[in-house]
Amino acid sequence: MSAVTVKAHAEILDGWEVGSLHTVERTPYVDKMIASGYVTVEDETPDTEPEQIGGTADADLTVVAAAVPNDDADVDTWRRFLTEQGIPYTVEQAEDTGKLQDLWRSTRG
Repeated sequence: MSAVTVKAHAEILDGWEVGSLHTVERTPYVDKMIASGYVTVEDETPDTEPEQIGGTADADLTVVAAAVPNDDADVDTWRRFLTEQGIPYTVEQAEDTGKLQDLWRSTRG
C-alpha cells in the first residue's frame, strides 16, 4: 500500500482535529473516510512515515458475516462493529449509541 497525506474535515479519530494533516497508509478504511468526506487528500506521495490507524497498516477491515449488534447493545459494541465494517464515524457519533445505529442504517441504503 502507498502512503497518503489527508486533511481532517471532521473529528473522526481521537487527536484528529478539524484541519489537521495526517500521513497514513492508503487502506480501504482510509478510502472510505475520503469517500465519506471526512478527509481530503492533500498529498499522494508524502515523504513522511505513515501513522497507524484502524488497526495495523495492512488490515483491510473486511469482515465476513459479522453479526449486527442488538439495538440495546452498548456504545463500545457499536463502535467496535462499525470499525470492523470499515465505516468511519465522528467523535460526536462515537459517544451516542443512537447516532452509531443511525450511521449503520444509513450505510445499508
